[in-house]
Amino acid sequence: MKNNANRPALLLLVASIILVCLRFVPSFTIFGYEVKSVDLLSDLLTTESSGDEVGDLGLMTEEQKVKEFKCPEGVVCFEDYGQGKPSGMSSFYKALDQRDSLGRPVRIAYFGDSFVEGDILTADLRELLQKEYGGCGVGYLAIAPEAPGFRKSVAQSFGGWEMHQSIDKEGFVAAKQGITQSYAFPRGYSYTDVVASDRYSCASRFETSTFYLVSNYPVNLNVNKNNGEQEVVKSQGTGKVEAVSVQGEMKHVRWGMSGGNGVLCHGVAVEGKTGIVLDNFAMRSTSGVHLLSLDADYLKALNAVRPYDLIVLHYGLNVAGKNTTNYDGFVSQISQVIRKFKECFPNTSILITSVGDRESKVQGELHTMPGVLALIQYQQKMAADNEVAFWNLYEGMGGDGSIVKLAEKKPAEARKDYTHITHEGGKTLAEPYFKAIVAGYEQYQIMEK
Repeated sequence: MKNNANRPALLLLVASIILVCLRFVPSFTIFGYEVKSVDLLSDLLTTESSGDEVGDLGLMTEEQKVKEFKCPEGVVCFEDYGQGKPSGMSSFYKALDQRDSLGRPVRIAYFGDSFVEGDILTADLRELLQKEYGGCGVGYLAIAPEAPGFRKSVAQSFGGWEMHQSIDKEGFVAAKQGITQSYAFPRGYSYTDVVASDRYSCASRFETSTFYLVSNYPVNLNVNKNNGEQEVVKSQGTGKVEAVSVQGEMKHVRWGMSGGNGVLCHGVAVEGKTGIVLDNFAMRSTSGVHLLSLDADYLKALNAVRPYDLIVLHYGLNVAGKNTTNYDGFVSQISQVIRKFKECFPNTSILITSVGDRESKVQGELHTMPGVLALIQYQQKMAADNEVAFWNLYEGMGGDGSIVKLAEKKPAEARKDYTHITHEGGKTLAEPYFKAIVAGYEQYQIMEK
């Protein structure tokens, strides 16, 4: 009985020792994903380092450092390390210059993690761009997205599909996936319904809708525009990625298919005939390394039917460790992604957007994680080494403490995890991003004259 009476105290002592010991197990990265250190006592114990103590890690060469970027006062501009090369920002700016004669919208493919999930930030950035340069609609959508209600820029419903996503634990075949890292097979009558949202003026309508599929034989697609009469359009059945489109002033479109055994369906787009559009390809809990699983032949075929003028890679939330100062593994993997995109989209600008502010307690006060400041330097160096562009979101949002200020606003513009922003915060951060694009484009125009 005496031993049993002492058992709770003994268990508590052992648990306390384990918790203290786990504090000293460092974060580490495996296959592009960070396994974070466990610090359940973080609210009781203070750390000894702050973000300000990271300093310059000396990653950039002197040749890279002397690059000059003319920038208007109060704007955090892009750093273009691909000047004179297709992967630099000039490819995108050239497309903006020719937007009225391209015969299609200027297109941005925005890849990111949970920071931009649900079209947060990108919806407001798209709105600003479309008001400035023309265009409408929200761009490319998955056939049957996992959480369509989270997105406020468009309403989407669907039914009848056998859906496969890269987050599935089984049954997913990477070779079949589309650019949304998903694919679907029709089962019986299958449909995808898209309704424009009035929350954003430019997203409240669209002028063309396109269905993307792969089939070895011609397929009849049923299309209903604005609840009008149904029309039938047919794919060619080339065995490669096809884009089947309908035109007209639309607020609502439904794509349907009966049968279609073996037809691989990837997505549907709603956009303007000209102007600009931004496709949001966010996926939570990823470092971006998952993009390596996209088939190169598929990407090249997609480039033929849906070319992009700018590809944005915005990752880091799932990589940054509190005190981590070495991100060589992450840089190596994302550099492979950059090389793949360069090969498959040879005339496309590529922009690395850094991780934003992320806070932790330093001597009882919230400050930017030292690991975040180190990661930003690695992302800048990665852009320079791969001759692409870089934007410092951390500086753009205000630097140290900026996520805390957003979280304290009414309504809140960031969550109390001091990591993620809300839809309201996305509207705020879209402004400096937009100003960086405008400043870069205006500088391009001056240099081309």
